[in-house]
This record gives sequence, C-alpha cells and structure tokens, in this order.
Amino acid sequence: MKTRFENKEDFRDFKNEIRVRLNKRKFRHIDQAGLKPSAVNILFLDKDNELHVFLTKRSVSVSHHKGQIAFPGGKFEKVDGSLLETAMRETFEEAGIERRAIEHIGRFDDFITVTGYHVACFVGTMEYPYEYKPRYAEVDECFEIPMRIFINKEYSETESSAIADRVVTVYHYPYMGKDIWGLTARILTDFACKIITDE
Repeated sequence: MKTRFENKEDFRDFKNEIRVRLNKRKFRHIDQAGLKPSAVNILFLDKDNELHVFLTKRSVSVSHHKGQIAFPGGKFEKVDGSLLETAMRETFEEAGIERRAIEHIGRFDDFITVTGYHVACFVGTMEYPYEYKPRYAEVDECFEIPMRIFINKEYSETESSAIADRVVTVYHYPYMGKDIWGLTARILTDFACKIITDE
C-alpha cells in the first residue's frame, strides 16, 4: 500500500483502501469480565507527503501511564453511549481535535492493558496541519510520527511482558528523543502488519 503521496488523490486512495481492508476483516473482539471499557482514536495524516499518525505525550499528572506516548482516548462513560463516542470525546478533551475534523474509517482490534482496561481501537484521518489545543492537565504535547518506522519495524529493542495470562512482545521505537513503547507501539506494529502490509 502506498504511504508516500504525490497529491491529495493518493491520500484519498489510501483512506479508501484502509476502509476496505478494515471492513473485510473481523476485528479481534475482547469480551472478558472485569475489564474497564475504554477507546482510542488512531488518526492518520498526510504530512510532508508521507503517512503520519497522531500521538500525544501524557502528562505526569494523570493516574496511569505518566509521561508515556499514547493515542488520544480514555475510559468509557455512560453519557458517551458508545465506545466510538468515547474515542471522539476524549480526543477533543485531550487534544482539542473536534469531531467534525475527523473522518471515521473503521475499527481495528481490541487490546488489553496491564492496568486492566479493554481498549477499543477506532481508525480515522484528519487534515494536516491542525491547530491542536492540548489540555495540559492530561497532555504535555501533541505531535505526528511517520508510520514508516512501524511498517519497517525500526524498533531499538524488545522485551516480553505478561498480560492477561499471555506473553506479548513489547517494542521500543525511538523517535526524536521519545520512546514509543507499550500498548501504543504494539497497536501500531500490529496495524502496520495486519492492515498496511497485510502480512
């Protein structure tokens, strides 16, 4: 799949292909008692004619994953009505990205965190540049990272971790002085393999 773009039509074609690939596969659904439901947005952009993904750096004031690199998202609230609405609400609250700026494309696999959250992953796109408005109580920084580092598996090291009676590989991707690891790195590595390169 083409992840470098010569024009807007190339990025449009990328969006259409991602939508097709997500819709034709059955995403991994997790139905396990005792987990806390949550949702994130995986948001892609055409930055400098190359596919990028939007990420945040969490503040040290949050309850979990202090200072880590993450997708915008959070815990499901009854007022949301759906996990997709959770992802949209949290994206606005954390980064100031309005729902109308996001083109929802589909749903990727579910994941479990070491802190007992069931994470639903939604996929979308947005225009670049966008004026982010981070809520500094939760987010220190908003930035974009080239998706090629996950497609090419440019990680610096790996380790093993036990999550819900399973041993998973933990990837560490260095980028501009940041360490993208944990669930964020695992989701992006899986997405690159299962959807973009279709391994």
